[in-house]
Amino acid sequence: MGNAAGRRLYGIDCPSGSHYLPLPSVESTHLRELLADAGVLLGDPAAHAPEYDERALVHAPSHRVLSGGRWWPGTLPPGAGPSAGDAAAAFLARMDTLSRELGTDGRRAFVVPLEAASRDAPSRALDRTTAAAWLDAEGWTDPALRVYLEYCVRDEFGATLGEVSAWALAHYFAARVGRARNAEPGAVLTWPDGLAPLAAHLAGPAVAAGRLRAVSVERVETAGRGVRLLGWREAAPGGPAGPRPVVVHARIAVVAVPRPVAARIVPELAAGPPAGGPGHAPWTVANVVFRNPPEERRTGGEDELAWDNVVHGSPALGFVHALHQSIRVDTTGPTVLTAYRAYPRPDGDARAELARLLEAGDAASPRDWLALVGTDLVTAYGPAVWREVVRVHVTVRGHGMSAPAPGFLADSVAAAMRAADGPVRFAHSDLSGYSVFEEAAWWGVRAAGRIAGE
Repeated sequence: MGNAAGRRLYGIDCPSGSHYLPLPSVESTHLRELLADAGVLLGDPAAHAPEYDERALVHAPSHRVLSGGRWWPGTLPPGAGPSAGDAAAAFLARMDTLSRELGTDGRRAFVVPLEAASRDAPSRALDRTTAAAWLDAEGWTDPALRVYLEYCVRDEFGATLGEVSAWALAHYFAARVGRARNAEPGAVLTWPDGLAPLAAHLAGPAVAAGRLRAVSVERVETAGRGVRLLGWREAAPGGPAGPRPVVVHARIAVVAVPRPVAARIVPELAAGPPAGGPGHAPWTVANVVFRNPPEERRTGGEDELAWDNVVHGSPALGFVHALHQSIRVDTTGPTVLTAYRAYPRPDGDARAELARLLEAGDAASPRDWLALVGTDLVTAYGPAVWREVVRVHVTVRGHGMSAPAPGFLADSVAAAMRAADGPVRFAHSDLSGYSVFEEAAWWGVRAAGRIAGE
């Protein structure tokens, strides 16, 4: 299930990957139809603002941010000063303008899926510079605003403003224009275990038919008019010990893996120009199980545990409350807070950072891991926060976040992979340059539709 995975700890569902889905816009037909099929979108998927199941719409309080020793509602603390509020308002107004920009082909400039966006909108020029350089040139230099925007790109791409393109930053805001009849603008869809229910829904028919097979593929090569996959399958219970070699013959294979992995298993990619593409930042998801929810000791602020809780200026990405969507009245007893953190490097060498993280993980003690993944929990609740903790489960995602650097929209290798129509096809969010469920689902639907049409 990749970045949409979840798990169950102490009887509580919690995410081990992505934890929310922005409301899909009208261009995201594929996603709206999926949500309708899953019973989340109610009524007409093509409606401008359809109705959604209230259980999936994030409940209030949805966001709070810790700054200056107190919690503030929302994502940018007003305590940062009036200049920060003015700068944020001006920036968001510009993003609203970009969200309505059209190219000469009549398409919007910022759209999910990316393939539906205009190819000749003026804002495509933002792909030629970094987000940091663009913000400087536009005069958006307010420190509090920059801290917030830095958080946004680390959360979405696992990278810094100096690494991702200005187009990527603008897309993060301008493409999110989905509306719901029964929710405020900017609302999101979420489940206790993140996006795992959607992934399980997609896999459901294959699981029910007994057609889902787990094979570790090492090579995908063309063979005559079809394709041959070489790999390994884990030993069956009661059978011979050790993995067994497997050869699968098919007419078409859809390779839905990150580009660096595809470049290792598909000979045509390895023999062609460097696969390159976006950098891939590692990130961790730490599910922290508490006997009881940590005590909210701060006063004079938003002291009710929210769905998403962020520490302004932190190197981590905050934590979400797995039981936030629960309708139970009793708020005592075990709960799970899921802490997120990405690991961008100042020099942009994500591969070296991944190696460092994995090496450190092998040698790290539990105390080391707690210091790494629990930064925001300690800041929010103090060092004594661990006294009520009964378990911490850490998931390390090595190639979890794609970071679209300047020039990605003109990437010839990505264009060739998107257009592939031979025995080997590609379907992964990397084809869009960033790691989100909406793009991953789009490329899967597109590949399946083309194959079915043939």
